[in-house]
Amino acid sequence: MGGIGSRTRTFFNDVWVETTNGMACYPSEATDVCTAPTADAPLSSSCAFARNGTALCWNSAPATTVNNTFTPRGFFGYAVLSGDIYILGGHRLRGWTAEKGPPASSPSCLSGGSCQLDDSINDVWMTDGQAHAAGPGTVAGVVWQLVTASPGWVARGRAATVAFNNRLFIMGGERLVLQASGGTLTTYFNDVWSSTDGLNWELETNTAAWSARSGHAVTVDPSGGLVLSGGRFFSDQDTYYNDVWRSSDGVSWNLLTAAASWAPRWMHAGMYFKSQFYVLGGHYCTNSPGQSCSVVGGILPGTFLNDVWTSRDGIVWALSTQSAEWSPRAGHTALVVEGSGSTRAWLVGGFQGWAENPGNDTWAVFVI
Repeated sequence: MGGIGSRTRTFFNDVWVETTNGMACYPSEATDVCTAPTADAPLSSSCAFARNGTALCWNSAPATTVNNTFTPRGFFGYAVLSGDIYILGGHRLRGWTAEKGPPASSPSCLSGGSCQLDDSINDVWMTDGQAHAAGPGTVAGVVWQLVTASPGWVARGRAATVAFNNRLFIMGGERLVLQASGGTLTTYFNDVWSSTDGLNWELETNTAAWSARSGHAVTVDPSGGLVLSGGRFFSDQDTYYNDVWRSSDGVSWNLLTAAASWAPRWMHAGMYFKSQFYVLGGHYCTNSPGQSCSVVGGILPGTFLNDVWTSRDGIVWALSTQSAEWSPRAGHTALVVEGSGSTRAWLVGGFQGWAENPGNDTWAVFVI
């Protein structure tokens, strides 16, 4: 759902659905397996590459009307609660300078140069994921409802969002505010908010035990807890974290380890799969005489990772692979889908360097 295209020049608010239930097809057979658009099923098809050169069939899920969907954005939060999909906050392009390009109502930067993120939002949207027709003779599509434009928590992106104990949680993140000078003021948070419906939000704690940060990952522990890992804070210089924290309620947090075996990072993916916690990929950058961590020309310098680490308790971590089959990346998504007879862990998308190579690949681990 949504996100950022190449060099952050384009933000999206499209939604795609994998239509083969994870069954692999082949590019040469795409027309046989992927659904072609019809009047009754107005979906456009595309195949995203997966393991072993096979492909999965993805279909765009149109909204019922152009305006009945969330605005284009990136680095938003999402979670599934009671069968409904929620989108929370994020970053967007709002201000601009001569370097970034001319003003435009479109979320795309139309001129050359680097388009910077410079605005954060805090609206909450929800859909049941089902196709609905707006009226007789209209095309059925996914309906997104604005739950609230003022949830109580400050506008932000790169926050951690999960569904836990029948509640939505949003934790930490960063707020970007465009300054008159053309620069961007970034504020980091370590607060925790929760809601049973996405409309009414409660502040669980304004200052969690872990330090303010963004780009961290939070994984739900099936035994009844939230496990937070990594992230970044920037002041005079970047600080990347490899600490791990656990909470049973989002209020009280216990430090599991101040320095996990994996390198400090942010915008990594976390998941709980087959009785183990996972940390996958991410990014870090260390200022040095030969290395600047400033974004120049829309390119994010530093090191992008494709390592995989596992732990059964969040304290002791083991390296599963230093170089996975998928390319080094950050900003990707990892999730676990349980089906009849098998459980699948998925890794989707990501980017490397903000360059013209945002990822749209899909990788899976199959466990029968």
